[in-house]
Amino acid sequence: MSSRELAEPELLFVYGTLMRGHSAHRLMTGLRWLGPAQAAGTLYDLGPWPGFQPGEGVVEGELYAIDAPAALLRLDDWEGIDPAAPEAGDYVRVGLRLTRPAVRAWVYVYRGALTGAVRVSGRWYEPGGASHR
Repeated sequence: MSSRELAEPELLFVYGTLMRGHSAHRLMTGLRWLGPAQAAGTLYDLGPWPGFQPGEGVVEGELYAIDAPAALLRLDDWEGIDPAAPEAGDYVRVGLRLTRPAVRAWVYVYRGALTGAVRVSGRWYEPGGASHR
């Protein structure tokens, strides 16, 4: 593995309310949309937002370049990540190699309870949103 691959990712993969056309996209200032992307894993419908867990399956989302590092701190706060105890919340931000494009990006991984959660195939659509199917 090269030192470039060991460095912190300069990209962010999003799969839920942070995507274009969804309710929390307004928080994406300081990030630049690069295009559609895919990660290996499973999405769970948690009601008003989804949860992602790496593994088998294909999750569709969007890839962003991080133009302002402070943007990640704002998004960490939105995702409930405490900088003093980042492993304590339901979400944790991890570096993960995407399947398309094959790049390393930050991804918010859900670690909370899955009781009653429904697996979502491929792409998540916000309830009541314009892109909901």
